[in-house]
Amino acid sequence: MHYKLIKNLKPRSVNYSLPEMDNLYKTAISDLAADTRIAYCQSLIYRTQLDLEMVKEKVKRHELEQFLKAAQNEIHRLGSRLDS
Repeated sequence: MHYKLIKNLKPRSVNYSLPEMDNLYKTAISDLAADTRIAYCQSLIYRTQLDLEMVKEKVKRHELEQFLKAAQNEIHRLGSRLDS
């Protein structure tokens, strides 16, 4: 399951910043074009939503929800940059 990846995430980022929570995004994906980063975030959201359907443990659900919000925030941030 995807939630196993959250072991590599920094715990409880208050502002839900994807680069702070996802090391792969920070080190590799963030250097790519905005449309590629948005596609990555969309895929991440889809996979995280699937994991949320299966995970019952409260702490892991909370971590996945934070991860989901971070990906949504990143899409919003990237979309705002594209509109400028």
